[in-house]
Amino acid sequence: MAPLKTENSCQSVLFSHELAKELKRHKLKQAEQRMMLGTLYFTEGDLVFERGDGFPYAKSTLHRAIKRIYKKANITKNLTIHSLRHTHAVMMLELGASLKEVQEHLVHKSIQATADVYAHISHTLEKHSKLFRTHEIRPYFHRKKIMWSKCGLVNYLLVIY
Repeated sequence: MAPLKTENSCQSVLFSHELAKELKRHKLKQAEQRMMLGTLYFTEGDLVFERGDGFPYAKSTLHRAIKRIYKKANITKNLTIHSLRHTHAVMMLELGASLKEVQEHLVHKSIQATADVYAHISHTLEKHSKLFRTHEIRPYFHRKKIMWSKCGLVNYLLVIY
């Protein structure tokens, strides 16, 4: 596995209570698998998502999986897994997050880096937000902060509802 890009790459992640419960169930299943495999289970990575033996998935496996998901969802554009990061950032902006909040969440070194990529989206949303202001509708978040004690390995999470 590659080292983290920066010291700040290790961070807390906010997600729903439902997802926290699902991850706890997943960790219990992993513990059972680890017990069954004993010393054959690869424990160095302590990955959330692994092949069933503790080893990480190959990138090619992730790319095939995401292509199947896109096909099932009738997404014909050739998107990468990294595209999900951009989609998430746009969704944050759509829900009312500021560029500063997006910058911190994406762990961009500067607000300028975030603005270079997402400012046009922010300006478009600002025009549309006049509707919300006239009707005094405010988007809001209800989030539960979950802290992970280990950090350093990248895992991709795809949750399909």
